[in-house]
Amino acid sequence: GHCACYAYVVVGDGPVGVTMPAARRVLFVDQWEYVAGAQIVLLELIALSLNRGWDVHLAIPLGGALEARVHERFGLRVTMHALDAPRATVGRKTLLDIWRLARASRTIRFPSIAAEMDLVHVNGPRLYGAWRRANRAWKRPTVYHVHLHHSAIERAYIRSVIARDPCGVVVASSAEVARALEGWGGARPIALVRNGVPTTAARRVFEDRWTGGTLRWAVIGTLSPLKGQDLAIAAARALPNTTLYVIGGVQPTHAAWAETLRGTAPANVRFVGGVDDVPTVLAREGVQVVAITSTRAESFSLAAVEAMATSCITLFLRSAGMEEVCANTESERVEGVSGLVSALAVLRDAQPADSRRRAELQHQRVLAHYGPERFQREISAVYDSLL
Repeated sequence: GHCACYAYVVVGDGPVGVTMPAARRVLFVDQWEYVAGAQIVLLELIALSLNRGWDVHLAIPLGGALEARVHERFGLRVTMHALDAPRATVGRKTLLDIWRLARASRTIRFPSIAAEMDLVHVNGPRLYGAWRRANRAWKRPTVYHVHLHHSAIERAYIRSVIARDPCGVVVASSAEVARALEGWGGARPIALVRNGVPTTAARRVFEDRWTGGTLRWAVIGTLSPLKGQDLAIAAARALPNTTLYVIGGVQPTHAAWAETLRGTAPANVRFVGGVDDVPTVLAREGVQVVAITSTRAESFSLAAVEAMATSCITLFLRSAGMEEVCANTESERVEGVSGLVSALAVLRDAQPADSRRRAELQHQRVLAHYGPERFQREISAVYDSLL
């Protein structure tokens, strides 16, 4: 097709030179400067591309945690480019946000080297419209990666700006995201590539932390009412003989809410803050249980699968969704704060051997269904279909 790219180099002199395919060139584009779930996936994608011998470029807002993490993990093997991403409300978008994003599609400037790439991977809907506009001229094979279960108005915006890109493939991070995106506007089929356990977490062997003493549990994620840390703290208040670790940073949008949360938390709550290596913190603190307390259905919680791979029993509030993951890993789902308190009390009082078996079962199931090898294989197939 007219979107395919071919590159070759000639090795040797004269008419008997050997033609060899040149290294593929891929540009990843992300809308944020910080590190959250979508950026953890991005780091896995960069690692995969480098392992394939590709020439990797990354365009992001510079000066933040994401740039630092890329330098720390990959050194100078990734070429960085500055990008000014549009600003809009964090979480569900309003009509005003959609208007702002539509306007921004005319002003965002991607690095000129994008026109020379074999493949472009766009991570984040704030950039979809701008890239679609630029790609009308460049015609670069493109992955539009959709990580979240967006509202109807956001889905309409996403599909309207990318559906007719003949060089694009829409990748959904979970079955729930794929179902929500299918069928709108008669667009191309959705490629389902379920997220997986990050490589570093998947390499950890099962660790038995059920040795008695105080029950230690955690919630993971950027501090926000949508992540439900306030519900976890309410449960901790009802269970003073347990210790709750709140792991996650704070964005300016919710700084006042997070400060109130800290000020009213009981003595058995520890605020860890944002960390680069969640599995190491879970192991260091001896965390036994992770609760997914989101008040809105998650598209795919990396925190959940990472916790199971790090030897923690993982519980879900029903409001957090992820029915498929819960079924595949035999994870318990509970209703509200009272259900969470009851489930934690059962674990607090259970025989260590029983809890150990439950944690080990989840550890085995999550690696079987959501291991990084499966994720790498599926996203590689998408890349190869475009190339």
